[in-house]
Amino acid sequence: IRYSTHTLSVCMLLSRIRVAARAARYYSRRRVSSFSVSANTMEDDDRLREQQKEKKQTLRANVKAKLKATFSSHEEEDKKRRDSKVICEKVLELDAFKNARRMCVYIAHPKLHEVDCSVLIREALDSSSSEFGEERVKVYVPIVDDKNSNVRFLRVRDIEKDLEKRTMGIMEPTELDWRTNEPREDVADLKENEKLDLVIAPGLAFDETCKRLGRGGGYYDKFFSEGKGREAVKIGLAFDAQIVDADEIPLDPWDVVLDLVVSKSHVYRKKEQNT
Repeated sequence: IRYSTHTLSVCMLLSRIRVAARAARYYSRRRVSSFSVSANTMEDDDRLREQQKEKKQTLRANVKAKLKATFSSHEEEDKKRRDSKVICEKVLELDAFKNARRMCVYIAHPKLHEVDCSVLIREALDSSSSEFGEERVKVYVPIVDDKNSNVRFLRVRDIEKDLEKRTMGIMEPTELDWRTNEPREDVADLKENEKLDLVIAPGLAFDETCKRLGRGGGYYDKFFSEGKGREAVKIGLAFDAQIVDADEIPLDPWDVVLDLVVSKSHVYRKKEQNT
């Protein structure tokens, strides 16, 4: 059988078209399959994030109720003060506190049932001047910037004179130092060779592995992940009612595990033997 050159060319062209069509169908199925897998993965991630969020909200509600029940009377408020003092005395014995030259310490809000750490601030301020008149310790107190979901830490020298009632009724440092009428020293403005040694952080719930659950604003986790906050020793203070089982606090990618958690009963250390 003989074929003309024209006929052979047409046959070859048709064969190539069929091969190209099969390849197009194959890769089209691959793209659809890949898109389907990607979509399913995104849906799984969204579902997991929603589950994490719901678990955190439930735990927050449970711990808040537990704290409210624990400190509901005047007698129990006295117990809160006594327990706060015991917890702070444990912190005073830690090398992380004794050796700190720059530290951030929060101001407790009574209605939030937080450990009162004013003892730590006073102790640090009292020891801030050496016998040669030099400032040995600098203390910075948080001020919340709700607009940008940030927390800034401004330096204070007197816990009685340098604070005013601001966000949510919490005592925070004034923007201007009344001594000089100039902006207060900000941790964010520390020089590259000036290290922030310690951060005493509040929280709603903690566990023995030093996981921390805040109140949902994300202020401290953001601070812990950036700049000077990242290099500091991070300590959480907790009443025993705030300590939960290790599997109760879910961790999102942005959550930061603390170095220590101090309660009346224990000092929990990350990746170390607890005491």
